[in-house]
Amino acid sequence: MVDLITNEISLVISNKPISPSTIKADGPVAMDRHMHALYELLDLNSNKEVRLVGICGPGGVGKTTLARYAYEEMSVNFHVHMFVDNSEKNYHQDHQETFTSGEIQEDAQTAVIKSALGQRRGLLVIDCVDNLQQLKDIVEIVGWFGSGSRVIFITQEKSLLDEVGVEHVYELQSLRYDEALQLFSRYAFKQQHPSTSFESLALRAVQIACFLP
Repeated sequence: MVDLITNEISLVISNKPISPSTIKADGPVAMDRHMHALYELLDLNSNKEVRLVGICGPGGVGKTTLARYAYEEMSVNFHVHMFVDNSEKNYHQDHQETFTSGEIQEDAQTAVIKSALGQRRGLLVIDCVDNLQQLKDIVEIVGWFGSGSRVIFITQEKSLLDEVGVEHVYELQSLRYDEALQLFSRYAFKQQHPSTSFESLALRAVQIACFLP
C-alpha cells in the first residue's frame, strides 16, 4: 500500500498519466446533507495543518459514493490529489506483504517526493482501510504533505481511526425514510416519488433493504 501510494504520487508530481478515475458526480440522494457535514470536518479554508478526516459506517451505506463525490468536487483546489481504492489491491491480512515506514528506502525518488510534497497542498483519499498497520504506514506518508492538505480515510471500523488519532470523523448512517423512498423511486420508476398505487410496495422494498442505498 505504501509503495502504491508513493509510486502514484510520483506520477502525479511528474505530470505523467495514471489510471483513469471512475469517479462521476451524479447528485446521489442525500448528498447535499452529507457534503455539508463533511465540509465542516474538512475545514478547507484553514491552511494551518494537514487534517485527517475519517468516513466510517457499515458496508453498503454509501461511504465510497460520498468520498468519490467529495473528491471530484474538491480536487481542483489541490496541487496534488489521488484516490486510492484499496479494495482492488488484494490486501489480505493473512497473506499480506507488510510495509512499514522503515522499509521505505530513502532513495533519490523518495527524497524528491518528500521535498515536492512539502511545498504542495495535497488531497489523498484512501478507500477500504481495514488494517491498523496499513493505516499507521499511510499516516507516516501524510507527514510529507504541505500545510492545508487533507487526507480522508474510509473504513467500517471507527476503532482504527481512534487508534491513530483521527479526530474528525463522519459516521455515515442509513438513509432517512424519505431519502430511501426517493432513491428507490428513481431506479424503479424513473421518477422522484412512487405513484400512489405503488407507494406501499415501494415502502416495503426500502424497509427490506434497511434503508441502505
